[in-house]
Amino acid sequence: MHQYLLGRVREAPAAQMLQAVHALVYLERSVGHVLDTIDWHPDGLVRELPCAPADEMRVVELIHEAEGAESAAIARFWLDRQPEAFSVYRSTRTDDIVACSAWLRLSGPEGEDVDPVVAAAWAHAHAGTPLRAGEHMAIARFHVDPQAYQRPSASNNLAQWRVMGEIIRADHLAWSFVVMRDDGFWNGYLGHKGMMPTDARPVVGDHGYRLFARDWRTQSAVVWLAENEALLAGAGAVTSPARTPQKRGKHMVLSRPEFDTAVRDALRALWWPNELAANPLSRGRLVAETGWSLHDVLLRAIDTVLEERGGEKRHLVVTTTYSKAAPTQEAAARRLGMSFSTYRRHLTAAVKHVTDVLWSHELSGAPITVGLDRSAER
Repeated sequence: MHQYLLGRVREAPAAQMLQAVHALVYLERSVGHVLDTIDWHPDGLVRELPCAPADEMRVVELIHEAEGAESAAIARFWLDRQPEAFSVYRSTRTDDIVACSAWLRLSGPEGEDVDPVVAAAWAHAHAGTPLRAGEHMAIARFHVDPQAYQRPSASNNLAQWRVMGEIIRADHLAWSFVVMRDDGFWNGYLGHKGMMPTDARPVVGDHGYRLFARDWRTQSAVVWLAENEALLAGAGAVTSPARTPQKRGKHMVLSRPEFDTAVRDALRALWWPNELAANPLSRGRLVAETGWSLHDVLLRAIDTVLEERGGEKRHLVVTTTYSKAAPTQEAAARRLGMSFSTYRRHLTAAVKHVTDVLWSHELSGAPITVGLDRSAER
C-alpha cells in the first residue's frame, strides 16, 4: 500500500498532488509526532490555490499581521520574483483567503541581502555540500495562518503536505529547508521527517526563527520513505545514522571537509591503484562524468599548479612528495635541497591549490582541461 500511494504522489497531476499526499500521510496517523501536529478535521475546510496577482495584497497583509512589517516586506520581495512559489488557502465557507505559504526554489544566491532566512540557508549549504551544476535548493517559507499561527490547522495540513509532495516529486533537489518560529513546537515532527534543526537562528523583525535542513543527496526521498514504511510495519522507531558520505545516482557526495580529507588521502595514494580505488573521490562527479581515472584527474589538477605565480617550484614539491622516490616528507625536502620549513610552505600551498581546483570542478561538473598532454606522458 505504501509503495502504491508513493507512486500516486509522484505521478498525480499537479492539481491532485495534495490529495495523493493526504492518503500517504494518513498511513502515519497513529505515529506520535503526526498525532500531535496534524489537525484531522474533516476535509474541505480550506482549499489550496496558486497565488494569483489579485491575491498578492492579501498575502502581504496576512504575513504583516502574523510576523510584522519586515517579514511582509520580504514576502513582497519574493512575490515580485517568484509569484509561482506562493499558495493561498481559501475558506470553503466564505471563499476568503485565510492563510498562505511559499515554496521558494533557488539555484543560485538570491535575496541574501534582503531575507535573513534565505541567507542562513545558503550559509548552511555552503558550509556543508554546496549545490552542484543543475541542482537547486528549496525553502518552505511563510507558513502563515494568523488564526492558528504555525499550529495544527486545516491550512497548515495542506502547507505541510505541499512540502512533502514537492520533495517527493522534485528532480535535482539538493537541499530542502523549512523555517518555523523558534519555539520548539515542530522539532519532533520535523525530526521524524529527517529535517534536522541547524545552528542558524535568523531574526526577522521582532521574531526569531529556526531553520530545519536536509541534504537529499546523502539520502534520497525513496530511502527516507522506505524508513517510514519500516516504521509503519512495526519495525520500531528508525533513528538517523551519523552522516557518512553516500551516493546519489552515480556520484558520491561529500561535504567540503570530507572532500579535503579525501584529496589528501588520494595524493598519498597517487601511485597505489588499490588504495585509489577505495577513495571516495573515485566515485565522485569528476571521475563519473569524464570517464577519467582518479589518478588522471589528480595529475591534471596537480599540473594546474604551474599556472600560478611561482608555480614551478610548488609543482616540483608536490610531484616529488607524492612519488615513489620520496618515502617521507623529510626525504622529499632533502631530495629537493630545501629546508624543511620552506618545503612545507610550498607543499601546503600546492595541496591547497589542488584541492580548491578539484572542489571547483566537482561542483561545476566541468572537466579539468589543463595539463592533458603532460599527464598523458607520465
